[in-house]
Amino acid sequence: MTKDKIKKAQKDDKRTKEFEKAYEEFIKAVTPEHDNILIVLRSHLFSENQLERIIRLKLSRGDRIIEQGNLGYYQKIVLVDSFDVIPDKLIQVLKNLNRIRNGLSHELTKELTKAEVERLGSPLGADYTRAKTKSAGDLKELLFWILSSICGYLNGGIMALEDHESRSVKKDKVPV
Repeated sequence: MTKDKIKKAQKDDKRTKEFEKAYEEFIKAVTPEHDNILIVLRSHLFSENQLERIIRLKLSRGDRIIEQGNLGYYQKIVLVDSFDVIPDKLIQVLKNLNRIRNGLSHELTKELTKAEVERLGSPLGADYTRAKTKSAGDLKELLFWILSSICGYLNGGIMALEDHESRSVKKDKVPV
């Protein structure tokens, strides 16, 4: 095996471990044992954290906009969408997640409906259709699949940005 192949294999192994670690963090925050509403609320929080990570990676002082910009979840989605680092279908899923979360968090007796899960997952296309068939009508299983897919997509975007960032030449600040 050549040195280049060894380096690539080591990098791929590191990426796999990073991806698995992110998924484990998601599972800790959002366990399938929770009720559907808690799964949605925690997934919303988890995805917001990942959106903030993307903003910090894309903007040289992304920390300032996160800490001082008073951005809501929707504004963070729009900002990340402008970076064009994650697929449009995921942007639509995140917008749907935000609508559903807002509905659930402002009505005490609201329950998650099958139609809302359908609206949430449908932008994922054929992957969603396969998951829907596999879940055999189990709404919680389907919901968890959709939300863990969001985590995966966002984490993939973060990993790609971190990889790009590590290869990019950093520009020095203009001296004062």
